[in-house]
Amino acid sequence: MDWFSVLKNQVASTKGKQFQLDFNQPMVEDDNCKDKLMAVVRKLEGVTSLKGITGENTRSGTARTFSFPEGYTVSLTYRGELDEVPEEVCCKVIETYNKFADGDLEIFEFLGYHIIIFKNTDSLGEPDSGVEANTTISIRDIYEPFTMYRVNIKCSATSIKEMMFDPNPWNKGLELCKKLTKEYVKL
Repeated sequence: MDWFSVLKNQVASTKGKQFQLDFNQPMVEDDNCKDKLMAVVRKLEGVTSLKGITGENTRSGTARTFSFPEGYTVSLTYRGELDEVPEEVCCKVIETYNKFADGDLEIFEFLGYHIIIFKNTDSLGEPDSGVEANTTISIRDIYEPFTMYRVNIKCSATSIKEMMFDPNPWNKGLELCKKLTKEYVKL
């Protein structure tokens, strides 16, 4: 008789109470975290337009940019090469991202990987550079110079000088980034 058979038929006892171990369910949960992260990349690859919004649409390699006459742009960037990334790292990324509220960011190392996560963070740029909001998930081996996995939704507004007179483009751009994050980054 092998160990699994012995354990399977064993009745466990705790503080005088007995219960039967259930071996019909898998003992290790299969999270498929890599699949979840790659599903986000596939969603972004398939974006050809943004619902209800008109603008100029350009595509370059693993990025798509939408420019709007109202004074803001939306850039969707994606790259997915997770073959060598351990499932545990992918699950840690998802766990961390799902704990975040809008405006949160974290940069950390986990099991030899450099991880960057921003969720709808916004930043004020230099006087003529404008403002941008980002949702970013990035995974890179700490010993390699290239990023293995990257999802970035970035919204940029016109220059701050112009926004002093009309903050509406920035507000619309930030709201659009939040909407796109909820729509495309479902982990």
